[in-house]
Amino acid sequence: NDFDPEKPMTVAFCSMGISIFSVSIVQFVRGKLTVVCEKSDKVGGRALDECLMREFAAQFQKKHGCDPLSNKKAAFKLEDAVQKTKKVLSANSEAPISCECLMEDEDFASQITRADLEEMCKPAMEKAKAVLDAALAASGMTPEQIDSVEIVGGGSRVPWVKQLCSEAFGGKDLST
Repeated sequence: NDFDPEKPMTVAFCSMGISIFSVSIVQFVRGKLTVVCEKSDKVGGRALDECLMREFAAQFQKKHGCDPLSNKKAAFKLEDAVQKTKKVLSANSEAPISCECLMEDEDFASQITRADLEEMCKPAMEKAKAVLDAALAASGMTPEQIDSVEIVGGGSRVPWVKQLCSEAFGGKDLST
């Protein structure tokens, strides 16, 4: 391998999964890996799904007078549609959602912007930022001492996750 035998290469791994966001800072020297620190919290892609589900359920309830989250079949249909919408929002600034016969033979259709999603997800963003700050503090390093940042996990496609990870480590480019 091409790691220096003396000077360690420091890498931050940011992992946003379905339910956990974790940051590990590790150092590599030829033939050896040392974990400097690891911090995590219960925030992930599921938190974004729940924000969207609450919003769209409220819209449906306002229009039709019934709550799709109170019915398992309707909740599963809404969750499926929300996950598709979230993926579209990762690449586009707005996205549609539609569910045929969501509940009581009523269809549902709406639009949402990425900015609206980010506003709804502020608590999740704050938790993720706290994990990034805690990892950097626990490592005892400055962002300049981190050689590279790797971002992994399904939630890593979300633009605000990428932005938070880059900003936490001094605006470094992210590697996937």
